[in-house]
Amino acid sequence: MDNRTTLLLNSLRAILANPAFRRPEDKALGEQMSFADTVLAWLVARHSDTPVLAGEIRNAYTQLLPALEKVCGGPDGAPAFSRLKDALAAPELTPEPVFAAAFDLLNVLQAAGSPTTLDLQKQMIEIEGNYSRKFNTALVAAKKPEETGAATAFNSKPYDEQALGRFIAEQYPTEQGVRIAKSSFMSGGASKFTIGIELEGNHALPSSLVMRADAGSGFGGSSVTEEYRLLKVLHAHGAQVAKPLAIEASGGIFGSPFMLVERRPGRMIGHMFIMPAPNLTTSRDVATQLAKIHSVPIDAFGSQTSGADKTTIQYVTAWLDQSYANWKTADAPSALMESSFRWLKENVHLIDGRRTLVHGDYGLNNMLIDNDRVAAVLDWEFAHIGNPVYDLGYFRFQAEALGPWEEFLRAYEAAGGTVPDERQLDYANLLAETRLTVMTRQVEAAYFAGAPLGAAGAFNAASGCRNMSDERIAMLLNRVM
Repeated sequence: MDNRTTLLLNSLRAILANPAFRRPEDKALGEQMSFADTVLAWLVARHSDTPVLAGEIRNAYTQLLPALEKVCGGPDGAPAFSRLKDALAAPELTPEPVFAAAFDLLNVLQAAGSPTTLDLQKQMIEIEGNYSRKFNTALVAAKKPEETGAATAFNSKPYDEQALGRFIAEQYPTEQGVRIAKSSFMSGGASKFTIGIELEGNHALPSSLVMRADAGSGFGGSSVTEEYRLLKVLHAHGAQVAKPLAIEASGGIFGSPFMLVERRPGRMIGHMFIMPAPNLTTSRDVATQLAKIHSVPIDAFGSQTSGADKTTIQYVTAWLDQSYANWKTADAPSALMESSFRWLKENVHLIDGRRTLVHGDYGLNNMLIDNDRVAAVLDWEFAHIGNPVYDLGYFRFQAEALGPWEEFLRAYEAAGGTVPDERQLDYANLLAETRLTVMTRQVEAAYFAGAPLGAAGAFNAASGCRNMSDERIAMLLNRVM
């Protein structure tokens, strides 16, 4: 069976296992979810387990063929025997044609009525019985939900909650008696682990924390140690970010470096490929917060910040080279992408200009919105020193969904941002979409190669994000070429 289908079915099972779909008080919903569980379990078992079980059927009947031919080779049994041989020879064997032919042969064996034919009947019955027993076992297994925390998380793995609790207590010795009440993986980016932590016995510390750790998945982005350093600077300058609380850089507790930050209120209202509902208040506040980020003096971030030791053109050229190599590795040939890379390289001078800290992934998927305003800007792994026009180009499609693009730019300028010219904005827009397309193809390739990317990986692979990116790139190329 198609391995891609199996992966997607297992991810769908994980999605439906989410507690949000399990409301005991809603009996009608419970009944429908039970039906969905059963149907999905059958599909999962059919695609995941039937190939193995069919192989067992083929082997068992192949051993019986010589004896069956002796008894059923005559005129009465020949047609059924031929159907059985044809069914067993099918490139993708399925049980039904085999069992249908076996049923006809069983009638021939019963008519013969000898001890030999009786033994053959028993063996045939045993083959079908073994299949039914093993398939039912597979159905039961398919109805069991995945690990709770992994249903919507890109990355998850076992971890020592007690060791994590001891680390928190050591970092805040005045918080006597603080301990972790519960923790679980949260949805997050493909290059980081994200865990929500609830504390009890705390006083000065927030009750809800977020742990963010390096995952080493190969999708780019800086280490959390660098993110933590930037967060401290941004928080000190009044940017709307989660308060940084602690950093563990050795990897000795979780297996990789991690940071702890406060958990901010709010929710994600959109995505690069899931457009938000119109909301001018949100649009203006997102623009305002971006202008505040771009207004922090770059000297505050230090010379070790990514991009600080290069010109913007050098940085973007290096990014384009790496991104092009990643695209080639993903093995997704495209004349559209080739044209985009070529135009971006030939016109890289357009990205030159003002330099600030650039978020690098400024989208609604990396913001918590509370009461129509930005409660926190998250995920700074792609932050670098460069032209702030990149963040504007990256967010443009989402901004246009929230409200008029001109209104977004007015709010950005009113909060201290500098609005670049249209040609620079177009370049940044195409650069961002090309980068997104490469990352989408990387995640898709990794998911279908079996990487544990959870439901988010399935969404990426099945949602048509890459097609939406291609459509946008085509539109932008028509605009700039």
